[in-house]
Amino acid sequence: MKNFEKYEKEIKEKIKDRTSGLRNISDIANIDFQYTYDVIEWLYEEYKEPLLTEDEIEYLKSVIKPCKNHIKSIHKSYEHLCIELDGGYIISLYMNY
Repeated sequence: MKNFEKYEKEIKEKIKDRTSGLRNISDIANIDFQYTYDVIEWLYEEYKEPLLTEDEIEYLKSVIKPCKNHIKSIHKSYEHLCIELDGGYIISLYMNY
Protein backbone atom coordinates (compact mmCIF):
# COMPACT_ATOMS: atom_id res chain seq x y z
CA MET A 1 0.00 0.00 0.00
CA LYS A 2 1.30 3.45 -0.94
CA ASN A 3 1.14 6.48 1.35
CA PHE A 4 -1.50 8.13 -0.86
CA GLU A 5 -3.71 5.05 -0.43
CA LYS A 6 -3.25 4.95 3.33
CA TYR A 7 -3.88 8.68 3.86
CA GLU A 8 -6.31 9.35 0.99
CA LYS A 9 -9.19 10.65 3.13
CA GLU A 10 -6.95 12.84 5.30
CA ILE A 11 -5.16 14.30 2.27
CA LYS A 12 -8.40 15.11 0.46
CA GLU A 13 -9.70 16.84 3.57
CA LYS A 14 -6.49 18.79 4.16
CA ILE A 15 -5.96 20.02 0.59
CA LYS A 16 -9.39 21.65 0.46
CA ASP A 17 -7.57 24.63 2.00
CA ARG A 18 -5.51 25.50 -1.08
CA THR A 19 -3.44 28.13 0.70
CA SER A 20 -1.56 25.66 2.88
CA GLY A 21 -1.84 22.28 1.16
CA LEU A 22 1.88 21.49 1.37
CA ARG A 23 2.00 22.29 5.08
CA ASN A 24 -1.13 20.25 5.71
CA ILE A 25 0.32 17.18 4.02
CA SER A 26 3.50 17.72 6.03
CA ASP A 27 1.32 17.46 9.15
CA ILE A 28 -0.10 14.13 7.99
CA ALA A 29 3.32 12.70 7.12
CA ASN A 30 5.04 14.29 10.12
CA ILE A 31 7.79 15.39 7.71
CA ASP A 32 8.87 18.93 6.90
CA PHE A 33 8.61 19.00 3.10
CA GLN A 34 10.55 21.76 1.34
CA TYR A 35 9.29 21.25 -2.21
CA THR A 36 6.16 19.94 -3.89
CA TYR A 37 8.28 17.25 -5.56
CA ASP A 38 9.16 15.87 -2.09
CA VAL A 39 5.46 15.50 -1.29
CA ILE A 40 4.77 13.66 -4.53
CA GLU A 41 7.72 11.37 -3.92
CA TRP A 42 6.47 10.60 -0.39
CA LEU A 43 2.93 9.92 -1.65
CA TYR A 44 4.23 7.17 -3.95
CA GLU A 45 6.47 5.51 -1.37
CA GLU A 46 5.31 2.32 0.31
CA TYR A 47 3.51 2.97 3.59
CA LYS A 48 5.53 1.84 6.61
CA GLU A 49 3.91 1.01 9.92
CA PRO A 50 5.19 3.32 12.68
CA LEU A 51 7.95 1.77 14.77
CA LEU A 52 6.49 3.02 18.03
CA THR A 53 2.93 3.29 19.27
CA GLU A 54 1.60 6.60 20.59
CA ASP A 55 1.90 5.29 24.17
CA GLU A 56 5.53 4.31 23.58
CA ILE A 57 6.30 7.72 22.10
CA GLU A 58 4.82 9.54 25.11
CA TYR A 59 6.64 7.25 27.51
CA LEU A 60 9.94 7.76 25.73
CA LYS A 61 9.53 11.52 25.71
CA SER A 62 9.28 11.53 29.49
CA VAL A 63 12.11 9.03 30.01
CA ILE A 64 14.68 10.54 27.65
CA LYS A 65 13.99 14.21 28.32
CA PRO A 66 16.68 14.53 31.05
CA CYS A 67 19.39 12.93 28.86
CA LYS A 68 18.22 13.84 25.34
CA ASN A 69 21.57 15.41 24.38
CA HIS A 70 23.45 12.19 25.15
CA ILE A 71 21.37 9.67 23.18
CA LYS A 72 23.14 7.89 20.33
CA SER A 73 20.32 5.59 19.22
CA ILE A 74 17.03 3.95 20.16
CA HIS A 75 16.16 0.38 19.16
CA LYS A 76 12.93 -1.52 19.54
CA SER A 77 12.58 -5.28 19.79
CA TYR A 78 9.41 -7.22 20.48
CA GLU A 79 9.14 -6.32 24.18
CA HIS A 80 12.07 -3.97 24.82
CA LEU A 81 13.14 -0.46 23.99
CA CYS A 82 16.90 0.04 24.21
CA ILE A 83 18.36 3.52 24.49
CA GLU A 84 22.09 3.77 23.79
CA LEU A 85 23.83 6.72 25.45
CA ASP A 86 27.25 8.32 25.06
CA GLY A 87 29.95 6.35 26.83
CA GLY A 88 28.46 2.97 25.95
CA TYR A 89 25.64 3.08 28.51
CA ILE A 90 22.43 1.27 27.56
CA ILE A 91 19.00 1.69 29.11
CA SER A 92 16.71 -1.27 28.44
CA LEU A 93 13.00 -0.71 29.02
CA TYR A 94 10.59 -3.64 29.19
CA MET A 95 7.26 -2.80 27.57
CA ASN A 96 4.45 -4.70 29.32
CA TYR A 97 1.51 -4.99 26.90
